[in-house]
Amino acid sequence: MSGKNPKRQSPHRRRPRKAPEAPRRPHEVGGQELPQGSLDAGGAAGQNREAGSEDRSSPYRDPGEDGDTSPFTFPGSGAPAVDPQGHLTRPYRFLTALDLSSAVAFCEWIRQQANQPLGFAVGPGEALGFANHDIGWHVSLDQNDPAGAIVRSNLWPLLWSSESPLLIVQDASAFSSLSLDFPLIGDVALLRRATGHISSATPSWPSPADKAYDAFVSHAHWERGAPQFYKQVAVPRARQKAALPRQGTPWRLVYQDLLLRVIAHYTREPTLVAAFMDGEDPVGKIANILDLDEEAAYSALLWAAIGFDSVFLEGKPEIAQILLSDGLTGLRGVCERKFSVLAMSVIQQREDYIRNREMKTWYGQRIPWNLSIADMILRRYLMTAEEILDIVCVSFFQDAPLWVGSIEEEKIGMAMAARSIRVRGTCSGSRLDWQSVLEDVAPLGGPLSVPLAPTVIWGE
Repeated sequence: MSGKNPKRQSPHRRRPRKAPEAPRRPHEVGGQELPQGSLDAGGAAGQNREAGSEDRSSPYRDPGEDGDTSPFTFPGSGAPAVDPQGHLTRPYRFLTALDLSSAVAFCEWIRQQANQPLGFAVGPGEALGFANHDIGWHVSLDQNDPAGAIVRSNLWPLLWSSESPLLIVQDASAFSSLSLDFPLIGDVALLRRATGHISSATPSWPSPADKAYDAFVSHAHWERGAPQFYKQVAVPRARQKAALPRQGTPWRLVYQDLLLRVIAHYTREPTLVAAFMDGEDPVGKIANILDLDEEAAYSALLWAAIGFDSVFLEGKPEIAQILLSDGLTGLRGVCERKFSVLAMSVIQQREDYIRNREMKTWYGQRIPWNLSIADMILRRYLMTAEEILDIVCVSFFQDAPLWVGSIEEEKIGMAMAARSIRVRGTCSGSRLDWQSVLEDVAPLGGPLSVPLAPTVIWGE
């Protein structure tokens, strides 16, 4: 042939027909796909939204499809918002309830979430945020505003009813002013602590709706590796702390030398174990061995139990001041000779930490890898002591006549390092009615290899 064959167009050069784009909405992420597992403690909900894209001065109006101008279209019918890989299948929406119609729409939406997981957050003033995989709401409870009054009158009765959503928050300790006596099933701060994913960064969110969305997605991500302690103890204890105090007969459970009992359990140091099994004062016994006063002996024991770490002393000047007066080099030598089992235990914990690249507490909470040996060991001791007290407190949670309040120390310092720790509460009834119950529940935080030996005291 003399003529040239026409070039075949490569399929790779064809330009597919472009689907018409939906109009950009001021409260949407913009339809982009969120990377799987991208929600971390850095406020990822806010990072995945276009900068400067939201307008809080007016409520968002969803233009809908085919020219539908109805104010809101609720998700729930059609394809799910998230595919099995965790990617968004349609644009996420952040809505703000600022007028009467949007407030009514929010109340209708929140009723649809009965017994469903829902992210929840509190913002400045009287602002609240709610979010799930489909939609996030920023609402106000301002009684002076008609929309806020509608939200308040409908929301609080619902949250205290059997049809309440199941709330997931960033940190339940921030809700003490609300008296959260409604279903709380997730706390991201506690979850990250239990799984060893602790971050020193303080997240920042543009609005309560973003914060609620971050809590909702982050919780789903980290929950897979959570120990049973998180759901069975940590979350119920968070609800318990936020509950309203009750009037009644005051009582106290006193735990003496709880931290030393934990150290005795982990290290099997014979001097400590024998003292606790025989009901003796362990600090007095150690003071006699080291020829120190009791305060110096207690500090020396803590120092030995974390491996004679000098950085630990720099961070605890009150302990360093006590020990420096006795000469650290000579004191360390005496401790290593007198408490050789304890010293060997520290070496064993160090080897386990390096080999496994993590350490666990007695009830399975994980301690992250990026810590010094002394910090890891101390955190293991303190977290285990906290676990014991939390289990005791949660054991009372289902008993309506009993209310558990604060945990207090005899002296200021490391929370669980005080020699005497008290769990306070009240009960409806007399001492004769509850004495045996308190005595039965008080030691439930074990079992350690040494007894907890708590004491029940009545009155303030």
